[in-house]
Formats: sequence, C-alpha cells, structure tokens
Amino acid sequence: MLRILLISLLLPSSILASQQKIIWTAVFSNVTPNKSGVSTQYCRSHTPTVMITTIKKITSKQGVNALNGINVRYLSYVTKQKKGLYFNLVKAVISGKDKSGKKWKTPMKLYEQTLKPIGVTWTVWATEKCKGTFLGTPTVVNK
Repeated sequence: MLRILLISLLLPSSILASQQKIIWTAVFSNVTPNKSGVSTQYCRSHTPTVMITTIKKITSKQGVNALNGINVRYLSYVTKQKKGLYFNLVKAVISGKDKSGKKWKTPMKLYEQTLKPIGVTWTVWATEKCKGTFLGTPTVVNK
C-alpha cells in the first residue's frame, strides 16, 4: 500500500502562529483509480509520497515538493465547525513529471475532518483520475 505524507491544512491553526510553529505531516494511502481505464500504477506515480511542511509553505506560490518530486500547493480552504468537530474543504493543485520527463498538472480536492483545530486530520481526496485517503498529524514546536 502506497503511503504518502502530506500536510493537512486547518484555518484555526493560524490563531496559534504567533506563539507556536505547527509542522504538518500526513500519510496518504488507499490510492486507487477514480475512473475506468486508469491503472493503480498510474495513480501511484501521480500521487505525492512523503512531505513535511507548514501552512505558510504549502499555501505559498511554490507549494511543497514531496520526496518523489510531486509538488502540492493548497489554493484555498474553508473550515466549518459543527458540534465541536472541524470540517475542511481544500482546493489544491498537484504537479510533476512523468517517466519521459513530460510535465503534468491536475486539480485535487481534499475533504478533511478533525476533532480539534490542531489535531490529527482524517482526509479523503480526489483528482479526476485518482482518489485515496490520508492521515494528517501536527507537530507543535514552541518558538
């Protein structure tokens, strides 16, 4: 099973930014085709692997490069709180190069849920051709 680290992005975490730095890590798994005719191998080669980042970095123009070279950039996100639970809708873009060196780029939507603003985040995500899950984990570093 392919495991990839990606950062979960939570709006409320910016509240603590002045006193703390939050480093996000996530593990992508369950990578599978999202439409007929797409192979699991294709999805694995078009999904980020390991990333460790901050909110500032993943939302920047440069985004964050995973260890396999795939770039992830969060374009926008909306957080809603319901009964003490937090739900985030994230619009992102991922990009990279295939084996022949041809560049590719595709939009990604992520649906995140967590129990607290700075907490473990359970996520499902999808591109046009692939989908999967990831588990995001924050590490709080005091400044």
